Amino acid sequence: MKHSHHVSGHEAHPKSQSKSLPATTGPTRGDDELEVQIREAAYYRYLARGAEVGHELEDWLHAEAQLLEAGEARDISH
Repeated sequence: MKHSHHVSGHEAHPKSQSKSLPATTGPTRGDDELEVQIREAAYYRYLARGAEVGHELEDWLHAEAQLLEAGEARDISH
């Protein structure tokens, strides 16, 4: 004979097993600015190619690398 066991959410996650995780923060203002810079650079790359679709990731990664290498993506959190 089979016995079915119903486990409530409380029983599945006893308090003794829960661990405190470090608080994480969302994107900072500097992260937002960096994303805007990358998006803009990727868009201009897209336009320079004649607005040809299908290269979005390539454009994004190239723009990101270019900005980081050039130091244009500066840390404004200080």
